[in-house]
Amino acid sequence: MVSLRSVFFINKGIHYSLKTEMDVIARDTFEPDVIKVTLKKAKPADYPLLRITRRMTVKHGYLSREIKAADVRALSKHLKGRLFYFPRGTDHATCIEEGAIENFRIQVQRDDAQKELVQWVRLNNHEAERRRDGLTVEGMEIRGFKGWFVRNFIDPEDFMKPNFRKQSVDQIAKLARQGGGWLVITGEGQTVDDLIDSGRRFESMVLTARERNLAIQPMTQYLEEKSGLKQIAAEHEQRLIPHFVLRIGYLNTYPDPVSLRRPVSWFARS
Repeated sequence: MVSLRSVFFINKGIHYSLKTEMDVIARDTFEPDVIKVTLKKAKPADYPLLRITRRMTVKHGYLSREIKAADVRALSKHLKGRLFYFPRGTDHATCIEEGAIENFRIQVQRDDAQKELVQWVRLNNHEAERRRDGLTVEGMEIRGFKGWFVRNFIDPEDFMKPNFRKQSVDQIAKLARQGGGWLVITGEGQTVDDLIDSGRRFESMVLTARERNLAIQPMTQYLEEKSGLKQIAAEHEQRLIPHFVLRIGYLNTYPDPVSLRRPVSWFARS
């Protein structure tokens, strides 16, 4: 969801602009119906649609140089004082890096969490085309011969095996040590309204990252594990409520998007 006054529907090169009125109807994060959206005709908004169609999450190839102050200010515009940048090498960035790795290690050892991951893995082309969501081989940036091997000889259930879990931790540790530092997005609270608001601001921010050659990867295990939440509570004021922990870095070359997109009718109902 984009934090705009209008929503765009793109169909065979034609886009339509409709004003949206959104009412959060969920009382907790487990309810299936979250938002009631009312669409009304409106004048087309002046928004570059390529930001939407070319957005992707890149995980590899982050450069180590510090993020420019002008770029941090541009990203912060959408967060209204809720975005904090910690350059690589600072004490706070090192703390986040270590915490991100440790909490990923804890999460990957939980069978319930790993089983949920397995449900989102789409390794063969048929499953990816049928579902149009989840983690595809291309989306995980597994390319070349390795990508062919994974697509043809690996099953999602293999991710439950100890060696796959260890490889996942090793890979995350390698990635966490790359890039220009960390971003933390905070929120007003933990209600559904609060989380939706932060999500909209986050999406508005990441839609502008590509034009600045910036890659941003959520690493939210820190906020999903009790150990991570306990550490945050012990080291920060109670009023600090983090909603996103993000790794950030410049890229030499930005790849083209590879994720399949689901039709709106698949995840919204009238």
